[in-house]
Amino acid sequence: MLDLIKSHRITVASLLIIAGSIALAVAIVGSSAIIHDLLHPQYGWLGLLIGAQVIAYAGYALAYRTLFDLKLRRAAQHTLYGFSPLVALGGFSYDARTTDSKYKVVALGVVEYLMLTPATWLAALAALIWQLHVPAGLALPWVIVFPIGAAAAVAVVKWRLKIGIRTGLIVDAFYKDCLSLGLRRWLEVVAGVGVYWAGQLAALYGALRMFDAPIGLAALILAFASGYVLTQRSSPASFSGLIVILLILMLHLVGIHAGAAFLATYSFLVVSLLLPIAYLAATHRQITPV
Repeated sequence: MLDLIKSHRITVASLLIIAGSIALAVAIVGSSAIIHDLLHPQYGWLGLLIGAQVIAYAGYALAYRTLFDLKLRRAAQHTLYGFSPLVALGGFSYDARTTDSKYKVVALGVVEYLMLTPATWLAALAALIWQLHVPAGLALPWVIVFPIGAAAAVAVVKWRLKIGIRTGLIVDAFYKDCLSLGLRRWLEVVAGVGVYWAGQLAALYGALRMFDAPIGLAALILAFASGYVLTQRSSPASFSGLIVILLILMLHLVGIHAGAAFLATYSFLVVSLLLPIAYLAATHRQITPV
């Protein structure tokens, strides 16, 4: 038993972090609110939670296969391993050590944010224009900051060779490496990441409905994106810890009952972590913490 714990100490540490975040969240939310919502689940929505998460991972695996030119089975193993709690510093750190191009790893992260942030900007804009049940303090920063950030990114790429020798060369190498992939393959990567984000949103929606917490699309996107300061793949120990508490707070901010927000978020987390483990075990992938 001790040998097993030592060989999987990253997993044990991840579980301890999750347990600690649960204790902190319970202290914030209150046990009575959680127990009330826990006693009245609608398990019919569990199928959407699990199915949408499976679709999300499938989309990411397709994007991964195209970007790194791997066979689908190998791409799926890399993808699910990176999403599992077995990777100490997150999936992107794992990718950087096991793939042929660090620039492509960065590009994958860029595509993730490029797909999520415009959708969040549109959701924030819609929330302000149609006065949806979303706090202006949550929507307004997205409306203001996203165009500024997008313009800054375009400027850095356009004038990359004038912003300093070292930085300019790094950006130029990254830009050329991305161009070498070709338009068709980039469209496949974007489509795969788009399926991933759509699946993630649908999974979180299913988790919320399971605890009788309906939510509008704009509020769902804003809460989800604001809670994802670090994405699931970029965060250490695959999304375990205080990031979960931030997502709970964002859901509560857009009108979700605190108890339902807690239960939905941790249901989402548990499914997100168990699916990779189940896949790796089913395919007899060697599960060694990294």
